Amino acid sequence: MSTDEVVMEFSPPVRLPHTGLRLPDRRLSITRYKQVPGGAGFTAWLRVDGLHAGVIEGDHDGRLRTFAPTDPAGGWVVLAQYAARCRTGHGGELTVKRLLEDLVTETLWARHAGAAERAGRLLLRLLDHVAGPDGVRADHPSVQGRADSAMPRSIKQWKELAALLRRTMPPGRHGWWQGWTNSRWRDVTAPPDGVPAGPTDTGTEERR
Repeated sequence: MSTDEVVMEFSPPVRLPHTGLRLPDRRLSITRYKQVPGGAGFTAWLRVDGLHAGVIEGDHDGRLRTFAPTDPAGGWVVLAQYAARCRTGHGGELTVKRLLEDLVTETLWARHAGAAERAGRLLLRLLDHVAGPDGVRADHPSVQGRADSAMPRSIKQWKELAALLRRTMPPGRHGWWQGWTNSRWRDVTAPPDGVPAGPTDTGTEERR
């Protein structure tokens, strides 16, 4: 397993920057995220009120496989009560499963952002409204790719980066690239019509 560890603490009230998840307070935190060798899945550790509360295991695509609470009888009850007070970035309700997945996703993207910042690079993510099995495109975007680039230092360099992405890694008709500026996600290429510019709630995101 990887030895990388990220500690995420959330101050109330807060909207998490990478997933858009809205939390009422700072009771929950992810203290560690580790990939299974070969990328077959992940393990994450959950704390509630600063105490170890259970182990999360998931698949390679970020979906929750199991959650083993330290309190088998009351752990799920506490999380269900907490999830009922949380909302997605679009105001939707969350299940415990979605809450845990998004907390892990937030921690993973915080790790990506931290690594890019230490290297002096710009973290990039590709968002797209992916069509489901029925051929209907999703109402909200999900992350379909991750990259990095030299950090733009001027408006001209941001425009040059956008042109480079459109030429070498075109986002497609329903997609667009964003860059993490150490405080928020910034649109690099233009989002599709009908999508507001700026931060976007992506929910559980693909792990790449």
